[in-house]
Formats: sequence, C-alpha cells, structure tokens
Amino acid sequence: MFSNELVTNVMRGKQPHIMKTETTANITTPPAVIQAPPEFVRLPAPKEHCPWCGLGRSHLNSLIADGSVRSVSLRKKGRARGVRLVYLQSIIDYIKSMEKEAAHA
Repeated sequence: MFSNELVTNVMRGKQPHIMKTETTANITTPPAVIQAPPEFVRLPAPKEHCPWCGLGRSHLNSLIADGSVRSVSLRKKGRARGVRLVYLQSIIDYIKSMEKEAAHA
C-alpha cells in the first residue's frame, strides 16, 4: 500500500506529496446528528464494559444489589430469563456522588 520511500520520509518528518484536486461544484455537508443518551442501558455481556459509563457487569450488578443505582427487569410471566435495564441517570448520579466523596476526603 505505502511505498518504503513514503514511510521513510514521513518517519523523518518530511511531508508526503499530496495531489490536490479542484472542483467548481457546490459541496454541502449535512448537519451533524446529535444523539441523546438513552434513558436505560442494558447490562453489558460478561467480561465486557458498559459503553456509556465504562463499568463492568459485575460492578453494575453489585451497585444494583445495594441500591446505589436503579434498574428494572423485563421478563414475561412464568419465564426464568429476562432483560435487566439500568437507568443511565442513576449511574451518572452515583459516579458524581463518588466524585464528591473523593473531593471531601
């Protein structure tokens, strides 16, 4: 893909030669789409971390068990398995409370 000369020059701090092209066509860019954070997040898979807060499944389960964060379990009547959803705002509130405790210590 890259020539050895290009890699060597870049490593030595030389700027690579870039071919410039011009156009007369008007180019418009679409507005950025801002996605709001979800209200609920699903527990991550075992040995993985939540993409919104970075906490692992075990840590989130222990926070749920001791009441530090709020969650809800969705399952059909008579079923053993369901889906556990955690209120993202309660995780954020918990993390902020830990930050305040650390500042006062």
